[in-house]
Amino acid sequence: RDIAVVQTDLTPGGAELVSLMQAKKLGADLYCSRNRLDGAFPEFAEEVEVHEYGRLVPDSVPLSGTLNAIHTALLRNSDFLEEYDVVVTHKNPAEVLGLRAKQNHGCRYVWYGHNVSEFIWGVWDNEESRFDQETVNPLVKAVYGFFGPLLRNVDRKAYEEADKVFANSEATKQKFEERIGEREDLEVLYPPIRTFGDGETEEERGEYAVTVGRVTPNKKTMDAVEACGRAGVDIHIAGSISDEKYREEIEQVAEDHGIEAVFHGYVSDKELGELVCSARFGVMPSSNENFGLTPLEMCGSGTPCFVREGCGVTEVYDKKLVFENIEDLSNRIESDREELENAAARIQEKIEGLNDRHFNKLEEVIA
Repeated sequence: RDIAVVQTDLTPGGAELVSLMQAKKLGADLYCSRNRLDGAFPEFAEEVEVHEYGRLVPDSVPLSGTLNAIHTALLRNSDFLEEYDVVVTHKNPAEVLGLRAKQNHGCRYVWYGHNVSEFIWGVWDNEESRFDQETVNPLVKAVYGFFGPLLRNVDRKAYEEADKVFANSEATKQKFEERIGEREDLEVLYPPIRTFGDGETEEERGEYAVTVGRVTPNKKTMDAVEACGRAGVDIHIAGSISDEKYREEIEQVAEDHGIEAVFHGYVSDKELGELVCSARFGVMPSSNENFGLTPLEMCGSGTPCFVREGCGVTEVYDKKLVFENIEDLSNRIESDREELENAAARIQEKIEGLNDRHFNKLEEVIA
């Protein structure tokens, strides 16, 4: 069957990687508002035909991201999907394009959900938000507040009329049910996992930790640095950072503990693979991840990675690598290395099963 996978901006993120993996496995075309991969995920992006359906408002216009999202949700047509039998959507407002493709062209429509839209459903008003409240533009809140009722109605309609809705974790499923509504067929389908290398390294691992992702207070990067400092382990930080004050605070905490915090900024897949596969362990300190691909990618590559209790990934994770707070994390860091590597190996064994179930279930629904 002719299949299209539909995204919003295609950037080097977890949801975008999942959409690329799905498109490659299903032999589907991938549509996005714009392609911003810049060479990321080459093992998938180079084998998938990517099309841009465009953005109405140029980046030079203030609030362009917000205005483009609202335009897509309320006004963009779905004619570019007319030739497809099945449309699989990722991330708001792409699901609305799936709804229009079904209504206007008779496409079968599958919603693969990573999260509810924080702005549409008001999640940014509480501690669940992945946004740092102090950095959210008040105008963005005001615009979404004005269009909120319309956006919620169209989002709910897309949810109700989808032929199938998947949530990427039990945590996401709960948010869908609480905020958008219940569906009897709403089902958890954990995302597929890519790994770096074959899970083994010929060279001895370094004596450093690694944390990956945006460096912001709400991602709790500081907690990872504090715990590593207490355990006397240097930490390498791979991810973009725009808050120089926060960077200085991290460097000061590292200096106070006598360890080194090395900032790499955004790194390529090749560089990230080398960094991960040579690390002693990884840390994902954030507590508000609806799933969290990175820890599984690390463990699948042979590097134990600690995650905080409450993240969606803990639903399929080894409890030996799950921590509650900074003190608990620092204690676990000092655990026997062989025990941690064995925990990573147990997760490695799960990954193939997770990937098989993901694609088998998706193919079953599409058929």
